[in-house]
Amino acid sequence: MAKKVDIICPFYNGEEYIVNINNYILKQKDIEINKILYILTESEDNSKEILINNHIPFVEIPKKDFSHSLTREKALFDSIADYVIMITQDVKIEDEYCFSKLLNYTIENNVAVSYARQIGYIHGIDRYFRKISYGKNSYVYSKEDLQKKGQNACFLSDVCACYNVETFKRINGYDGKDLNTNEDMYYAYKCLKNDLKVGYCADAVVYHTHKLTFKNTYERYKEIGHFFYHNPEIDALPNNRMKYFKCMGIMFIHFAWKSFILFPIHALIRHFGIVNGKKEEEKNDNKK
Repeated sequence: MAKKVDIICPFYNGEEYIVNINNYILKQKDIEINKILYILTESEDNSKEILINNHIPFVEIPKKDFSHSLTREKALFDSIADYVIMITQDVKIEDEYCFSKLLNYTIENNVAVSYARQIGYIHGIDRYFRKISYGKNSYVYSKEDLQKKGQNACFLSDVCACYNVETFKRINGYDGKDLNTNEDMYYAYKCLKNDLKVGYCADAVVYHTHKLTFKNTYERYKEIGHFFYHNPEIDALPNNRMKYFKCMGIMFIHFAWKSFILFPIHALIRHFGIVNGKKEEEKNDNKK
């Protein structure tokens, strides 16, 4: 019997993505889609008008009510499907079998959640980082990998991920926590601690089209610092820094000299973003 699948995609100021992402979803084959849920956070652009004019059903929530974790958690708790595929607005899904590959991988490997391979759509540092973060080989991680692989074991991206809905509900999702980032990593860690498995499906491929400036990167990693401060058990896991050297090696081999030269600055921005994010949260705690 075919498994029912819901697709959940949050939108915010996403006017440039809406029509394309809807077309990508409708073109998916070998999968029974029960419902497509677009969650529009109150936006300043023409997102709402585009959704209405293209007859695309959606629900709208006030900007003050949006939460990276709680908005997704509610959608998953409300789902009556067997699985939910979560995507973000800025992905390109050119493979018509991407969702079916991800779903089948999740079922066949009996994992609580699995995620797709990401390729950076825009050339530059981020694209090379994705080459080492999203390899060509699939894998499944279990509890014992937390100490073997450290933070890599609970790496998960809901840019495109498939969740077993029953499992998500049974272990209480994100525990009702309001997380501004890394809700996916929090869930993966929680799954592994509960003797559940987390999978990576390299055959399901999406292109991530966002582009971050140095300022955007700093702000993003400051938020990650906030996350690690409030989740010290995840922060304490070993973190393999060799990926930085691997990334530079790939840039060197591909003669990507601009990225090669800028990479140390990029790495420092990431580092200080996390450090300052932790310090910021510590100061806030001390004021209470």
